[in-house]
Amino acid sequence: MDGTHPSTFLRRGGESHAKTRRRKGFAALDVASIIIALSILVTSIAKAYAIIKKANRKD
Repeated sequence: MDGTHPSTFLRRGGESHAKTRRRKGFAALDVASIIIALSILVTSIAKAYAIIKKANRKD
């Protein structure tokens, strides 16, 4: 567990998210964590899409 795995990142993100809700001053951190999570999601979908496209070409 080196902390780079998405599941560990998401768990940490959830913890920090709970903390930031109490303090309104940290709304920017909230937005940043959402953007990071979305970018990870988009890249994983893009990779899956590329793999599917390659598989379809072989047929």
